[in-house]
Amino acid sequence: MSNIIKNHNFTLFLNEKKIITKRNKEIKLNSVEINILYLLIQNPKTIFTKEEILNNSWGKELNCYTSAVPQAISLLRKKMKPHGFDPIKTIKGKGYMAAQPYHKEKKKKNSLLLLLLLLTMTSLISLDQIDIYLVKEKIKSFKFKQEIQNIIVTSTSEKLDLSQIKTKNNIKYFINNQHNFIALSACEIQKNKCIKIYNKIYFKDNSKKIDVAKLFNDIKFDKKQKIPVNNLTNSISLSTEINLKSLFNQKYQGNLYINTDIIKINENNYNTKETIFIKESGYSGGYGYISQNHVTLIKDKTIEKFVIKNNDENNITSGRLQFGIVRNDEITYAYNQLFKKMGNNSYSYFYPISENIGYFFNDEMNISYIGYYHS
Repeated sequence: MSNIIKNHNFTLFLNEKKIITKRNKEIKLNSVEINILYLLIQNPKTIFTKEEILNNSWGKELNCYTSAVPQAISLLRKKMKPHGFDPIKTIKGKGYMAAQPYHKEKKKKNSLLLLLLLLTMTSLISLDQIDIYLVKEKIKSFKFKQEIQNIIVTSTSEKLDLSQIKTKNNIKYFINNQHNFIALSACEIQKNKCIKIYNKIYFKDNSKKIDVAKLFNDIKFDKKQKIPVNNLTNSISLSTEINLKSLFNQKYQGNLYINTDIIKINENNYNTKETIFIKESGYSGGYGYISQNHVTLIKDKTIEKFVIKNNDENNITSGRLQFGIVRNDEITYAYNQLFKKMGNNSYSYFYPISENIGYFFNDEMNISYIGYYHS
C-alpha cells in the first residue's frame, strides 16, 4: 500500500497530512480531515452516513455528536474551494461519498488487496481499519534525517534553509519544523554522553521570515540541570520539559511538562500512564492531560518505533484537566494548537542519543523533544 493516493484533482499524502493540487499548491489537513478523505476515496462507490464517518474519523474518547461531521466537511470544502474542486458529494437524506474516482500510486489486483487486508486485520495491533493502514504507512515512511553535521531533522518537517547555521562540535541538534511551530532540541555531549538537555517550541507566523540561525544561537543549557540516573528496573519513567516561546509575540511564554510511567510486560510491550501539564501566557493557572496506553515496540535496522493505543476505553482518566481558566484565548497557543486532536491511537519514533536519553517524535501532535528515562 502506498502513502500516496491520487485523485482527479489532487494527490493526498497521508503521512504528511496534506494535499498537493494539480497546480502544485499545498493544502494542510488535520487528522480528522485526512481520515474522512481516506475513508471516502478508498470506497468511491459507498455512501457513508454521518454516524459511520464519525466512528471512523474521530477518536472514541472525544465523545463527539454527529453534527461534528457536516461541520468538518464544510471546513474541508472551504479549504478546497479556492482551488476549484470539491472532493466530497452530499447524497441528500443518506450521507456522503467521494465526488471523483481515484487510483492509487501502484495498482493492485483485487485478490491481492483482499489478502493484504486480511493479513493486516489479524496482526498483533488491534486497530480500526483506517488506523491499521495509517500505522503501517507511518511506521514505514518516517525517518530521522541528518541534513548537515550534528543536525537531525524529522522527515515530516517543512523545508528550512540551514546553510547559515553555525553548530558546535559538542552539541547534537534536532529540528522539527511544522506548519504553526518549530520544535528545536539539543544535547550537550561529553565523552559520548548527553549531559544537558534543551527543548523549545517556537510558535510562528507563516507570513514572517524565520531567522533560523538566531534560534540556534539562542540555545543555552541550564547549568544547574542534572539528569537522573536510570537503574533499568521494570518500572521506569520518561520525563521532559519543553520551553514555549512565540516568534511574533515577545511577551508570550510557557512551559510544557511530560511524564510517562512505564511498566514493562515483555521485551516489546509496555503499559504506560502519561501526564502532560502546561502553563502559558493567556491561561491563569495550568491545565493537563492524562492517558493510559498500551505501547508496542517495533524494531528495525534504522530506528525504534512505538505504536501507542489508548487503553482507557471508558474515558475514566483520559481528557483535559483544568486547573485554572483561560484569561486571553488570543495568546493560549499550546491550548489552541497543540492538543486539539488527542486521538485513540498515535505513533512515536525514537532516536537514541546516549544510555538513557533519546529524541522522540509523536505524529499525532507532531511535537518532538529530548527525554530521559529514570527510576
